[in-house]
Amino acid sequence: MKTLKYFTLFLLTAVMAFAVTSVSYADEYSVNYSCSYNGTEITTNFNQDEFDKIVGALEPGDSIKYVATYSNNSNSETDWYLRASVLKTLENGTAEGSGYIGSLTNASPDSSAPEILFNNTQAGGTTSVPIEGLKQLTVATGEFFSIGKLKAGEKGVITMTVRFDGESENNDYEKTAGKLLLQFAVEDSNHDVAAQKTPAASSKTKTGDSANLLLAIALMTAALLAILLAIINYRRDRKAGDQA
Repeated sequence: MKTLKYFTLFLLTAVMAFAVTSVSYADEYSVNYSCSYNGTEITTNFNQDEFDKIVGALEPGDSIKYVATYSNNSNSETDWYLRASVLKTLENGTAEGSGYIGSLTNASPDSSAPEILFNNTQAGGTTSVPIEGLKQLTVATGEFFSIGKLKAGEKGVITMTVRFDGESENNDYEKTAGKLLLQFAVEDSNHDVAAQKTPAASSKTKTGDSANLLLAIALMTAALLAILLAIINYRRDRKAGDQA
């Protein structure tokens, strides 16, 4: 009988340890899409539903990698720009009370294009290209900064990695992830300007950390109570054995 109680105590301790580790578990997600200029407009294959699923699953400590390929499918040389609000949001370090770290890089066939736009993942603080030092383009949809030229048929890749702080006070990352969607603009040799219209994160999406966190807390509480009861029974058995 005592052996069974000892085994039960060990099993409950293991359950509690599993519950504790489930709280700190972090996932990595990836958002991949492409944008191209056809001489008239910028088109994209961005999938809003898939993005909403990722945002809905975000929890403290999770990370997202945005990979956006931009290409020139027109017959003329083009200047490409990225929405400045993305870089400003990263530089701010906090959005909607959610702290995070990340990097923003640019792989372009244009040798004069900036390669590292932002990086605060390295020791020693933030390394970034100041927005004031980048060529600006103002269009009807907002402010953009230069990421280089593309000749006809060329393409580049913007990669952004964001890890949300596990100690963040606000665990709703929907607005943060939506602000960090990569949006492009282009100006061709005829000085025609086109800006990409990327949808914001769906307002119906709810991040998944609240429910999962409550479940983990419930598991830990139940395990602790069960262990407490097992300890009380064990001490009671020992007292009964001593008295006998």
